[in-house]
Amino acid sequence: MALFVFLSLNMDIQYVYTKKRNQLGRPTNFSDRPAEILAEVIPNFNLLQEFIYRDPVEIGVQNSIQLSEHEVNTIRYNTESKGINHTEGGWPKDVNIQEQDQINRFRKKLEKDELYLNSLYRLIHDLEMGIKQNNAIDIHQVYFQNKIDDYDEPFNIKTINLYCYNPNINQMANHISWQPDGQRKIAVSYCNFDFNPIIMNTIDSLVWDIENPNKPELILKPNSSLSTVEFNQKDTYQILAGCLNGQVCIFDLRKGNTPVEQSLIEFSHRETIRNALWLQSKTGTEFFSAAADGKIYWWDTKKMNQPVDKLVFDLEKKERTQYASAITKLEYDSSIPTKFMVGTEAGRIVLCTRKAKNDAERINVIYPGHSGPIYSIQRHPFFHKTFLSVGDWSLRIWSEEIRDDYIFSTKPSRYYLTDAQWCPGRPGVFISSTNEGIQIKYRGKTMLKSSHCFKRETTSFYDP
Repeated sequence: MALFVFLSLNMDIQYVYTKKRNQLGRPTNFSDRPAEILAEVIPNFNLLQEFIYRDPVEIGVQNSIQLSEHEVNTIRYNTESKGINHTEGGWPKDVNIQEQDQINRFRKKLEKDELYLNSLYRLIHDLEMGIKQNNAIDIHQVYFQNKIDDYDEPFNIKTINLYCYNPNINQMANHISWQPDGQRKIAVSYCNFDFNPIIMNTIDSLVWDIENPNKPELILKPNSSLSTVEFNQKDTYQILAGCLNGQVCIFDLRKGNTPVEQSLIEFSHRETIRNALWLQSKTGTEFFSAAADGKIYWWDTKKMNQPVDKLVFDLEKKERTQYASAITKLEYDSSIPTKFMVGTEAGRIVLCTRKAKNDAERINVIYPGHSGPIYSIQRHPFFHKTFLSVGDWSLRIWSEEIRDDYIFSTKPSRYYLTDAQWCPGRPGVFISSTNEGIQIKYRGKTMLKSSHCFKRETTSFYDP
């Protein structure tokens, strides 16, 4: 045995351990002795004879890298945005901008002020100079005689947002109301007329912010499913709702998701409310409702215990409840506050007036209508004596002065028409919805042209 010791010049070559004798343990005394066998296994020749050699022997070996593939969907996080909108107006505190009468009185007061008149006189000089310059230049001169007409580009509608609260429940969006004054909220009533007990339990309706499709702004909690909703034109935070059980209720977005006012069940309709609309009034608290029981009720939000007035819709003007016609549609235009129109389940269109001594005088004109229930009535936004209606498989345009027949009708459609609206910007364009999608129609120089621009994917557009 060889022992090699490497010493560093920078290290000490000696180190002394100091311990007591009792810490070193018992003394040892080793001695040498010969080797001895502890165990011995003798070969078994019988087992050796039973051993078999395998020739050849095949062994598979794989040297490739083991790979695996997994697919995982990322977790969807619901986003939420919050903000504050602060607006200031230039009106005095005592002037309510929602009341047109107060605005007109304030303007007349300013027009009589001497400062206003002096400012107006100074501006007239600059205005006359601009008018003279416009008269000196012919702005209507045609520079290009042989100009080629522009061809219309194909119209298309793009889906921006999809609003779905609970995709596991088969809910049908029955009515949509936009919040007035340029707000970004929509109220949607969910009501299914198929009497399925599983569907009937889902009675919630929603208020959405159009910029946030991930989560509804508010979940309305009525006592029964809502069949129609309408925002108040003066108080934009109030929502009028008609229920499946015939009641009417008022929601206030500032006070929570439950009704702040509700009619009593014994003084309400006996059937599902088909329409409930706000009326033009100074207080902004009056509205009326119609249902399939053939009655029209007038209400005031200040007194919801019972209706202010009612009309039994008997077309023979005999006020018989058992012969009242079921109402499917109401139409009211604030520009004509004394008149309203009614569509019945039998296909009749009725022009009514609010100012009458009795119920018989309220029903003025009965138009032939359609061969099926009326699903939509709307006056023209520019020509108020003209209105359109939708029923069965056709759309018709009427005039108040022509009582015997319509002035225009579309040919029977392949799809079942469910609704129609005039375009607010172009007088010759209207949009109709079917159980297959949306159609945009416009009156050309010689014929009615149609552009089928949007098709549904899974559900129809309110197919009652």
